[in-house]
Amino acid sequence: MDRRSSFEVTSTSFFSDPYPTLRRLHDERPVYYHEPINAWFLVKYEHCEAVVRDPRFSSVRARELLHTLLPALRGTEGLDALVAQFSRLLWFVDPPRHTQLRSMVNRGFSASAIERMREKIRTVVQRALSRIGDGGEVDVVGDFADPIAIDVLCALFGLPEADSDVLRAWTSDLGKVAGASWADGTGGTDAKDASSAFAAYLKDLIADRIAHPGEDMVSRFLEGAGSAPEDIEGVIDQCYQVIGASYLPTCNQIGNAVLTLLQHPGELQRLRTTPELFRSAVEEILRFEPSTLTTNRIASEDIELGGERILRGQLVFPVLAGANRDPAVFPEPERFDIGRRGARHLTFSVGPHYCAGGALVRMQLEEALQALLTFDTWELAGACDFRGSGLQDRGLATLPVRFSRRPRSPRAAHGALESDLALLEV
Repeated sequence: MDRRSSFEVTSTSFFSDPYPTLRRLHDERPVYYHEPINAWFLVKYEHCEAVVRDPRFSSVRARELLHTLLPALRGTEGLDALVAQFSRLLWFVDPPRHTQLRSMVNRGFSASAIERMREKIRTVVQRALSRIGDGGEVDVVGDFADPIAIDVLCALFGLPEADSDVLRAWTSDLGKVAGASWADGTGGTDAKDASSAFAAYLKDLIADRIAHPGEDMVSRFLEGAGSAPEDIEGVIDQCYQVIGASYLPTCNQIGNAVLTLLQHPGELQRLRTTPELFRSAVEEILRFEPSTLTTNRIASEDIELGGERILRGQLVFPVLAGANRDPAVFPEPERFDIGRRGARHLTFSVGPHYCAGGALVRMQLEEALQALLTFDTWELAGACDFRGSGLQDRGLATLPVRFSRRPRSPRAAHGALESDLALLEV
């Protein structure tokens, strides 16, 4: 098959609107070799699922991935430090180390543990909603989604709210590793600086939590770890990953959800009049406009896939957003349908590396949408774009929306709020 790189999959224009290209790839080159970075991109559901489940596609790829994404830093101590840090994370290890680390992390992300977080999350969301007041023009990203994402992070991990600005900056800079600026190296410089500062912060945090345990996520991680120095280092590393990866996906997913509903006013109205579709609406949003574009692995041996030969040492990018629109799995995949049933989307991946925080992102999305649905009208109030999106994270920079409520009696308003909140208890 002709391997010429006729599809642009690493440009800002692709990151802003990947779906036309993904549709062409699905029809013409579903297993696509992108020569500029010596990597493969997969868009079919069956191929993406196969790669994330197949142990021959290894997660031990920090060096190869960072050397590919950060060419301007090659040969520097900064890149070596990033590789060393990333290589210890849950994302970048295989069993048996992955099994050990996942067991520790799961203590904080069990179904019961996540559900116990709902009241804290609801409190944070209601505080963000109160800032909007009775409506008016709001930047849903900056004024609503961002405070929810960072405040929930602080609440669940027992982090001082005074640290929210620096945590936001660090986690945003770490996300630039696979961001739109990766090719010119600026993202790598920001990520390198953020990584060292963030790791030092976490070392002090863990020391304090060992001396003064609480009911927070960090304390739960420590309960699931041993007391040896390497065990404590493991907790630091996994807090680095979980905290570092929690902010952007949540913030992006809330913004993506609101934009999707605005772009499909019939479905927004359907959601208002048929509230029993709320759960399926959330899953359809996660399928249709996920905040994660791709994941990645490395071939540990030569592997045949979809008629192509992937060589040992080559990176592979399953495009989860593309798999979510595969017509072989989702009838009329380009149609946004809040009543869609049996949506087996890959937004949180599957297999051993299924996203541990997926349920937490879903819960924050549920609470955020329920809060905004207390406004009777939503209206896009200006231009919005996906500036800053990259190979991994996909989200809006700004989303100006005008919200308003119709006047109603105090009794009706109280009843409507109780009805909205009851949806999340079923």
